[in-house]
Amino acid sequence: MKLLFSNRFKAFAFAAAFLLVLSSCKKDDVSPTQDEAVTDTAIIQNANETARADESFTSLDDVTQVASEEDDAASPLTPGGAYNPSFGRLRDIIGDCATITVTPHDGTFPKTISIDFGNGCIGLDGKRRAGKIMIFMTDRRSHPNSVITTTLVNYSVDFIQLQGTKVCTNNSNADGIRFSIAIEGGKVIFPNNHGYDFEMHKIKRQIAGQATANPMDNVFEITGTSNVHFFNGNNIHITTQQPVIRAVNCHWRSDGILKIVVSNGTHSFNFLFNYGYPATSGAGVCDNLALLSWNNGNGSTVITLP
Repeated sequence: MKLLFSNRFKAFAFAAAFLLVLSSCKKDDVSPTQDEAVTDTAIIQNANETARADESFTSLDDVTQVASEEDDAASPLTPGGAYNPSFGRLRDIIGDCATITVTPHDGTFPKTISIDFGNGCIGLDGKRRAGKIMIFMTDRRSHPNSVITTTLVNYSVDFIQLQGTKVCTNNSNADGIRFSIAIEGGKVIFPNNHGYDFEMHKIKRQIAGQATANPMDNVFEITGTSNVHFFNGNNIHITTQQPVIRAVNCHWRSDGILKIVVSNGTHSFNFLFNYGYPATSGAGVCDNLALLSWNNGNGSTVITLP
């Protein structure tokens, strides 16, 4: 069994920044117009910054997931024999510049995997990482009740500082394979000192691919909530209105609806973010389009996902 956890909030990041500026600009009218949505350069700039930061957390998820999976697959050849996880798939992402240390280095649990990028180096994926990723595993990731805690130490991606702790708990049982995922104390700080705090709690349930060892046919259903607090005081709350569907072999989320509530302290703005757009293509189709709508669908704009 292999699961690929990827907390991909690219769409949310784009929408969040998009909505944040809308809420700041509209003082008396809670129904922003499409013209404002597509012409305000501040919206585009803020959206670009936030999407870049989200991609950095996505990259962190990929690094953590692959490291824990590869360690999970490694075991002593004989009792007391050699324990040598190759981390080949991880190196395919981060290259050879980081130092990977497993403690204890004997296949037993609990254990810690340290990935140290030093003062900064560029991986094979083109991203510049610096600092450390510390992964603490109570047991093999595939075992029910195992907990994987990822902590960041002076960590940055492409000079964007990322802080916080991610906790992934295996809650699988006879009803199926599932994980609960939380990000606590999350913070994103850009080089210009703009940024936001956030927290996230989600349940990720596997709905296809359980019968094979090939992770590429895995499909997941994701539900949960997220809260973002921008340094300027604006807040965004996201809840899952219809479960979000993500297949491992698709770069984007293919279906599902998020309800997004933006508050600037005076007004609240309600939006829906639909990954299943356009409906004519059929649910579950892999594409990079989503629909952001407001005012009961009377206002909308198509989002092209990064």
